[in-house]
Amino acid sequence: IELRQPNSNNVFAIGAKVEVEVNGKVQRAELSAGGLGSFSGSHPKLYFSVAQESAVDRIRVTWPDGEFDEAHDLCGHCALILTRRP
Repeated sequence: IELRQPNSNNVFAIGAKVEVEVNGKVQRAELSAGGLGSFSGSHPKLYFSVAQESAVDRIRVTWPDGEFDEAHDLCGHCALILTRRP
């Protein structure tokens, strides 16, 4: 999952928290700058394991300012770019 805030100084939504729910199980992650290891310079993305499921029941993004958006019934095998609503 990639996040975007086009009208912000924090375009990649660093600090956003994401919850992904599949079959009643919830995974959580927070977007950090530049990757997860020493000398990391990767594009800010979050990865979730949905196994063989064909659908994600819910994704909830809590943006860095505390506001949130939710999406339901999404493709389980797709790369997503979620853009904050204006």
